[in-house]
Amino acid sequence: MINAMKQRLLAGSPALGIVLGMGSPTVAGIAARCGFDFVLVDNQHGDWDDTTTLAAFRAISLGTAVPVARVRQNDFYAIGRLLDRGALGLVVPMVNSANEARAAAFAMRYPPYGGRSFAGSLAVHFGPDYDTWADREVFLAVQIETAQAAEHADEIMAVEGVDGCWIGPMDLARSLGVGVGTLAHQAAILNVLNACSKTGKIPGIYTPNAATARLRIEQGFRFVTVADDGGLIADGAQEVLRQLDERLGISKIIEVFVMGRSPDHPHISQRSLLCRPSKSSSPISAIPITASKPGSSTAQVSISTSSVCRPGRRRS
Repeated sequence: MINAMKQRLLAGSPALGIVLGMGSPTVAGIAARCGFDFVLVDNQHGDWDDTTTLAAFRAISLGTAVPVARVRQNDFYAIGRLLDRGALGLVVPMVNSANEARAAAFAMRYPPYGGRSFAGSLAVHFGPDYDTWADREVFLAVQIETAQAAEHADEIMAVEGVDGCWIGPMDLARSLGVGVGTLAHQAAILNVLNACSKTGKIPGIYTPNAATARLRIEQGFRFVTVADDGGLIADGAQEVLRQLDERLGISKIIEVFVMGRSPDHPHISQRSLLCRPSKSSSPISAIPITASKPGSSTAQVSISTSSVCRPGRRRS
């Protein structure tokens, strides 16, 4: 077994990943087929448990991405449980000192390299020889996300068994008491990047979008998350509505939700009509809604936009 993400990183190429927090193994399987180098199952801030995490790792392994996870905390047993389920990479949060980094590294690998406990692995999808290659292929990234960690980045990154880091920019800014993107914030991030360069470790960072990811990759970061599941759903939904608004030239977008009955047309289910202003200057007078009456053929009904709503108001 070869950890393709780790091989890319060691070869000097960036590995791009997505963070999943919504707790859906199905979404994990879909993401693993989208071209990401790794899919990160977020056990710290996401809605995951042991069962859904295992299902997610197996779904990811059927695709082209590598299963990675962020552990809940820097704990020997929590790290072991994720590795037993098939994580090939782990992000350990809130590592603030070299001693804390050593604890994470100790939990990551079997003796003599660490102290990981051996048991019948739940990662049966990797085959019976898992223990013969696991130490070589797993990837440990400690999370640098506090002022203390940034200050001691050289010592943290020098710990044997630590493969790289993953900077948490938002928590780092809060810990420093500065805004995201300020000079002090950027200086701390670059200090961690330099620490990775000096120690020969893989620099990583969270980014919220493609534009920021491109900038960080140009700076030299390689283990880079570029999106998250909730953000992609929201962005995709908004983009659909934007395209409809532009292409149809409507000045009001009406969304009809199924709940309640229209008094004028009792067989049309409608919960509310949500109107939002558009940049378009081409109004329309009515929107047709198709409804089926029990025992009858489909009927067409037109609802006037001027009579049912005003921009920014919701009518039921």
